[in-house]
Amino acid sequence: TATPIFHAPVMNCLDPLYHEIARMYNEEEQTKKFYEDV
Repeated sequence: TATPIFHAPVMNCLDPLYHEIARMYNEEEQTKKFYEDV
């Protein structure tokens, strides 16, 4: 039940990280191709 109270500040903190992770995930798609070659 504490989740909604906990959610807002955490999301504010993690939002930039989320975008960074999303960017890294897109790069990871290219990395998978690299590993397939290896």
